[in-house]
Amino acid sequence: MAPSRFYYLRPYVSLLPSLPAASDITTSKAEAAGNCADAADKVEDGARLIGDEIAPILSPCNTLEHKARSAATLFDSTLRLEKDGFSHRHDNDHCKVTDIKILPTTDEIICTKPAYMPEKGANLDALKLLDVHFRQLRFDGTEQIVDACYDAFQRAVWNNNSLQYRFETPRGVRYSLLGDVKFEGCRYHRYDGALFRLSFDCPSDLRRFALLKSDLFGTQKLCSLIAIHEETSEINVIHFEVKERQPSEGSRATIQVGLADKTDMMKVREATQYSKGLLKAKFFLVNLPNVLPVSFMPALQRLQACYQSGTFPFADTIALQLEETEVQLLPPEYALQSGFKYDVSSLKTEIPGMVHQDMLFEPMKNSVADAATIARLQQQTTLDDGQATALYENLSRRLAFTQGPPGTGKTFLGVAEAEVILKSQSRNAPKAPVKPLVVICMTNHALDDFVESLIARGIDKVVRLGNRSTHEWMAQYKLQKVKEGKKLSSQDWYTLKTFTKENDEIVNLGIEWASELSGSPSFRILRDHLKVHEPEILAEFEKLDANGDISTDLKFLRMSSAGFTFKYWLRGGDLTDLASLLDRGLANDFSALTLASQNIQSQSQEELEFHQQSDEEIIRNAFRNAKANTSDSLDLSALQKALDQFSQRSQANASTHKIWLLNLAERKALFASWVQEIDEFALCQAFTELHRRHQAHQRARWSWVQESDARLIQQLGIQIVALTAAGAARNWQFLDALKPETYIIEEASELTEPITIAALVPSIQHLIKIGDPLQLRPHVNQQVLSTEHDVRYRLDESLFERMMHKIPYSKLNMQRRAHPEVADLLRAGCYPFLVDHPKTMAYPTIPGIQQRMFWLDHNLIEDHPEPGSSLAKSHSNKYEARFIAEAVKYLVQHQGFSMKQITVLTPYNGQVAQILTHLKGFCNVLLNDADKESLVAMRILPEDDLGSESSTAKDIPLGSLVRLTTIDNYQGEENDIIILSTVRSNASNQIGFLANQNRINVAISRARNGLFIVGNASLLYQNSGWKQVIDVFKNLPAPCGLHQCQGLCGEDCPEICDICLGEPKRDNLIALPCKCIVKVTELDDKFQMSKMYKMNGSAIVGVNITALPDKECLKCPTCGSSIAGSRRYALSLQIHEHNNLIGSLLAPLGRQLWRLMVSVNITQSDIWKDLSETCKQIQPGPLAVKNNQEVVSQSLAGIQSIQREMERFESEIKLVQDAILSYTASLVSSIPENLEGGPLLGIPTLPYLLRGERVTIRCNILMAKYLFDVYTTVKARGQLDDHLNLFLEILQENIKANLKGRVERLDQLMIQCEAMNLKRLEVEFFLQKICMITLERRLGQQTEGTTAQFKHIFELCKSHRSAKQLQHLVLSADRFIKENTVSVNLDDAQNAPKDTPQAVAQLFWRNLAVFEAGKLAKCASGHFYCSSNFAYCPECG
Repeated sequence: MAPSRFYYLRPYVSLLPSLPAASDITTSKAEAAGNCADAADKVEDGARLIGDEIAPILSPCNTLEHKARSAATLFDSTLRLEKDGFSHRHDNDHCKVTDIKILPTTDEIICTKPAYMPEKGANLDALKLLDVHFRQLRFDGTEQIVDACYDAFQRAVWNNNSLQYRFETPRGVRYSLLGDVKFEGCRYHRYDGALFRLSFDCPSDLRRFALLKSDLFGTQKLCSLIAIHEETSEINVIHFEVKERQPSEGSRATIQVGLADKTDMMKVREATQYSKGLLKAKFFLVNLPNVLPVSFMPALQRLQACYQSGTFPFADTIALQLEETEVQLLPPEYALQSGFKYDVSSLKTEIPGMVHQDMLFEPMKNSVADAATIARLQQQTTLDDGQATALYENLSRRLAFTQGPPGTGKTFLGVAEAEVILKSQSRNAPKAPVKPLVVICMTNHALDDFVESLIARGIDKVVRLGNRSTHEWMAQYKLQKVKEGKKLSSQDWYTLKTFTKENDEIVNLGIEWASELSGSPSFRILRDHLKVHEPEILAEFEKLDANGDISTDLKFLRMSSAGFTFKYWLRGGDLTDLASLLDRGLANDFSALTLASQNIQSQSQEELEFHQQSDEEIIRNAFRNAKANTSDSLDLSALQKALDQFSQRSQANASTHKIWLLNLAERKALFASWVQEIDEFALCQAFTELHRRHQAHQRARWSWVQESDARLIQQLGIQIVALTAAGAARNWQFLDALKPETYIIEEASELTEPITIAALVPSIQHLIKIGDPLQLRPHVNQQVLSTEHDVRYRLDESLFERMMHKIPYSKLNMQRRAHPEVADLLRAGCYPFLVDHPKTMAYPTIPGIQQRMFWLDHNLIEDHPEPGSSLAKSHSNKYEARFIAEAVKYLVQHQGFSMKQITVLTPYNGQVAQILTHLKGFCNVLLNDADKESLVAMRILPEDDLGSESSTAKDIPLGSLVRLTTIDNYQGEENDIIILSTVRSNASNQIGFLANQNRINVAISRARNGLFIVGNASLLYQNSGWKQVIDVFKNLPAPCGLHQCQGLCGEDCPEICDICLGEPKRDNLIALPCKCIVKVTELDDKFQMSKMYKMNGSAIVGVNITALPDKECLKCPTCGSSIAGSRRYALSLQIHEHNNLIGSLLAPLGRQLWRLMVSVNITQSDIWKDLSETCKQIQPGPLAVKNNQEVVSQSLAGIQSIQREMERFESEIKLVQDAILSYTASLVSSIPENLEGGPLLGIPTLPYLLRGERVTIRCNILMAKYLFDVYTTVKARGQLDDHLNLFLEILQENIKANLKGRVERLDQLMIQCEAMNLKRLEVEFFLQKICMITLERRLGQQTEGTTAQFKHIFELCKSHRSAKQLQHLVLSADRFIKENTVSVNLDDAQNAPKDTPQAVAQLFWRNLAVFEAGKLAKCASGHFYCSSNFAYCPECG
C-alpha cells in the first residue's frame, strides 16, 4: 500500500511581531479570510501543497509512512547542511545547538532518517564537547517522545477506532492515546500564562475518580496534542505540560495544560487558533507517563547557554586533550591567597587532659603531597589513612576526585571537607561575609543523609532546595521556611510591588483575552473596534471620562464606567433609568446596581482566582472609599458630584444619539455585527503576544526573586546550600546570584557529564567530586547511548569516570560496612586494596545459619512468559522466589530477625513482582517509589494492586517491613542481611545485564552481616566478574564435621542417623540450632511427638495431628532457646503459626461482614420509616418525571453504597484466600512426601465469600421489596396520568431487574452448600429464595413449587444443633409464602427479643466478628471457626 499523503504543514501563521493595533484587529470578515489565504503561503517551517506535489519552503517535509521507525541505523555521524541552514533530515537539525528546539518538531517526529549523533571522542574542545553533550542528553530525554508520537500518528491516521488506549511502540515505549479530544476554552494563569482546557473520551476503567489514581496525565507530566486537519490532512503536534486533571463527568474527562516550552510563541498561537475553532482538525492526546519536561529541559537550556558563551567552568581541564599527559591541578584560587591555611581543628580527636590547639596546614604545592601532613592528620583526627590522604589532596586541588568503594565513608569525608572549608573561611577572612558552600547529590535520600550528618556536626545554617525530602524535620531547612518572617529592604519591597503590579495588569488583560477567545465578549477588545469604526458611539459610552474635576480616588470608577454603560445599554436600559439606578445605588440600594452591572456571561472560576473585579465591585469600592473619607456618612462628596454630572449629561444626550433609541433586539444585532467584524486571527496573535510579554516579565521577575533569595541567604549567614543535581540546573540563576566558590558533589559517579556541567556556575573555584565509578553508572533512558551498547557515545560515562584516567585522584581504602568474610568478595574483584575496620570483626553470628554467606546453586529454568504479557519485558524465576520467601520466613519467624534487617535484591522488575506475590502472604513489604513506578509502567502490577501489604502505610512502622527492591535502586544503601536472586537460568547461556561488573559490585556490597545468593552458579561462572565471586564461595570452609541428615529432621548430627527412616541407634543424639546436643528420646517425650506423628519407636513414619503441644514448650531443655529451626520439631510450631495466621486473616473478614449486616439492618429500617414521605413526593405531570426518579434513587442510595462495599469486600476475600493458600502450600511442602497422611487443610474463606454474596442478594431483595412497596402505594393513591403510569412502568422494570436470575443463582448456591455440608448457609439461601419467589408471585410471574425443598430443608435443620431456631425460620417462611406476603428480615432483625430465631442469628453474626488468637478450630467437614465463640461448628452443627 502506498503511503498516504499526510504532511507536516503549518496551516496558518501570523508574522505579526508584537501586540496588534486596533486597526489590525478590526478588519472585516472578508479581509480576515483573505489574510488567512495569504498567510497560508507564509509558512514558518513546514511545507505547502502545490497541486498534488510537495514544495519545500525553509526545510524538507517528511511524509508519514506505514513502516515502523527503524532501530538498525539509529545514528548518523555526519551533518550535511543545505544552503538554507537546515540539514537534509528535518527542520530541527541545525549545526549550532543553540538553534535546536529542545522538544521535537512534527517534521522531526515524522522523519525516519537516522538521527545525527557525534561521537564522544578523546580530543574535543569545549564547544565540541558541549555539542556532544547537548545532542546526547536531548536524544535521551526526547527520543521516547518522538517514538511514541510517531506510532501515535500512524494509529490516529489509519487505525483510530480501536477500543484500546494503551499501546507500545516496536521499540518498547509505552504510551496512551486518547481520542475525541476537544478544546473547552482558554485560561490565563498568573505564572504560566496561556492555559488550555482539553476534554477527551475517558476510557471506562478510568472514569470518575479512577483517573486521579492512574498514571494518566499526572501533574507536570508531558502530553502531546496531535492535530489532523480536516481539509488538508496535515499533521501537527503541540507538546503540553499537564497542570491539572479532573475526574470524569460521564464519559468525558478534562485536563488543563500549558505549553511545555512556554517560549515557543508559534505553538501558543496554534493552540489559541485551535481553541478558537479557526482551524478545523481532529485531535488526539498522547500521554507519556514517565516524561517530565522539567527533568531535562533546564539542563539542556543551560548547555545551550554555555555553548552561546563558548565556555564553561573548568573547561580547560574537563575538555582536556589526550596528548596532555601531565596535568598540574593547582589549589583553588581562594587557597592561593597569601597566608592561607586550612584549619582542621574541628576534626581532631578529643583526648582527655590535652590542651586544644589549632591544627593548620597549607595546600600542597607543585602537586606533591606532604607525607608528614597526611600522617599528622591520620594520627590526630578521626580520619583513617585513606580519608586523611583524600582530604589533604581534595583541599589542595581545584578539581578534585575521590573514589570511595562501598562502605568506606564517602559521606563522612564530604562532611569533614565541608566543615574544614567553612572553618577555614572564617579563620582566613573573619570579617568577610560567609560564602555558602553548595552540596549536590544525585538522590533526595542521599542528600537528606548528607544534611543530617552536617547538622550532627553542628553545621545547622543549612538551606535545602526542593520538596522531595521524606523527613519531616527537614521542613525547617527548606528555603521557603527560612524566608518566613524575614522583612525585605525598602528597595526590594518596592521592586516586588512593581513586579506584582505589572504582572497583575498583564494577567487581568490575559483573563479578558482568554474570555474573549472562549466566547465571552470583552468591551476592552470591542472598544478598539469602535474607536476606528464607530468613534461617536464609543464617545457616548465614555462620556464619564470627560469629567476633569473627579478626584483621583475615583480613577477605578472612571476607568470602568464606559464598560458599565455599554453593558447596561446592551441589556436594553436607557440613560434616565441608568442615572436613577446609580443614584439608588449610592443610597445603599446595591441590589439593583448588582443586577445592572452583571456581565453578559458570568466569569469562570479560573478568572475569579485572579481576583478580577467586576464593574459592580469597582463602583461599590469607590463608593465605600469616598464614604470612608468623610466625617459624615451621608456626605458622598466627590463621588456624588461625579455621578450627578454623569446623570445630567446622560439625560441631556438621551435624545441626541440614536443608539439609545434602539430596542433590545436591534441592540443585540448591532453588537453581533461589531463582533463579526473583528479579525479573530489577529485576536489569536494578540493573545500570543500578550503571553510573550508575560513570559518575558516572568523571567525577569524570577531572576530578581532568585537574586533576592541569594542576598537573603548571604545576610543570614547560611553556610550550606543543599540540592539535587536536577535541582541545580533548575535553580541555576539562584546559584549564580549566590556566587559560591566551592561545590561538593557526592554520588558523583551517578551523574552524567552533561548534568554536571549544567550545574556549574562561573564563580566556582573549587569542585570536589566523591563517588565510585566502579559501581553503577548514571541512568540513561536510551540504552543505545550507553557504554555497554556502543563505546562511541557513552552518555552513561560520568565526568568522574572519564577524568580518572587523565588526572590524579584520591582513593579511600578502609571499609566499615561488612564483616571481613563478606568483604572478601570485594577484595576478590575490583577492590583488592580494601582493609577492614576493626569494628567489623565484632559482628555477631547469624542465628540458625552456620555461615554468613552461602550460594544456593540450582539449574531450574527461568520463567518464559507469553509474548505480550506483562512479564514479557522482564525476567523472573518462580523457584528462586519461593525459596527466598521461605528464607525470609525462617529468619523472621524462627530466628527472631526484625523485618527491617532484611533486604531482598534482584536485578529484574519481573522478579520483584514474583517475590512480592510470595512474601505478602505473611509479611509487609516495602517497595520504593522507583520500583513501584517501574512495575506500574510495565503493567506488571496494576496501579492499585500494591495495597497495604506492599506500601508504607502510615500505620505500619518501617521496622515491620521487609525491603524488596532492584539492585539499581539500592545503590548507596545497606542492611544486615541481603538475599540476592540472580534469576537467570537458561539453556542459551544468556545472563543479560547481569554481566555488567558495576552491577555485580553493587549487588555483593550491600550486606553488613550476611549475604545469601540464589542462582545458577554454573551459568554465571562463565562471566569473569561472577567467576571471581563464585570462587570465593567455593573456597569457604565446611561448617563443621557433623553430618546433615537427609530425612525429616534435617539436623547436623554427630553421626549418620536413621532416626527419620527407621529405629534410631541407642542414645542417638541430635544437634539443635542453638548448638546444644541432646537425646532424641527425651525431646520426643517433652514435645509429645506421638500426638503429631505416627511413630514407630523413635522413627517418624507418618503425620497424625491429634493435638498440638503448647507453643511455650518448644524450647531447648538445656539453654531455653527456641528450637524453631529444628526440622524434626518445627512442624508443630508451623501448625501453630498456620492457625494463628488463618485466625488473624479471618477476623477482619468477620468484622467487616458484621458491620455490613448491621448497615443493611439500619438502612432497611431508615428507608421503610421514610416510605410514606417518599411516596408523597412522587407527583404526576411531565415536569415531575425526573424528580420522581431522583426521589426514589436518593432513598436507595444507602443500599447501593453497601453493594459497592460488597464488591470491594469480595476482592479482599480473594486476596486473603490467595495468602492462606500460599502459606498452606508452603506448610504442606515441608512435610516429606514419603510420610503417610497429612494435615487436613481446607479453604476457610469460602463461607465468608458465600456470606458476602448472601449480603449482596439481600440488598437486591431489599431494593426490589422497597420499589414494590412504592409501586403499590402510589398506584393505590390514584390520580394517575400518563407520566405517572410511565414512572410506575419504570419501577416495575427495576424490580424485575433486581430479581432477574437470582432464584437460579440461589439454587446453585444451595447445591454448593450441600456439597460442602454448609447447612446453615443452605438454610439462609433457601429463605432468600422464598422472599424472591413471593415477590415474583406478587408481580404476577409464574414460579416453581417449593414443597419438596421445604421438606429437604426442614429435615436438614434437624441435624444442626441450632435446629429449633432454624426450623422456626423455615416454618415462618412457609407461612409467608402461603399467605403471599414478604418478610425481608427473617433472620437478621436488629434488637430482636431474646431466644427468638432473629436474636440467635444476630448473635451468630456478632460471634463471626470476634476471632480470638490461638482458638482456631476445625470440624470434621473442614470448616474453620473460633472455639471460644462457638461450642460447635456454626456451619454444619
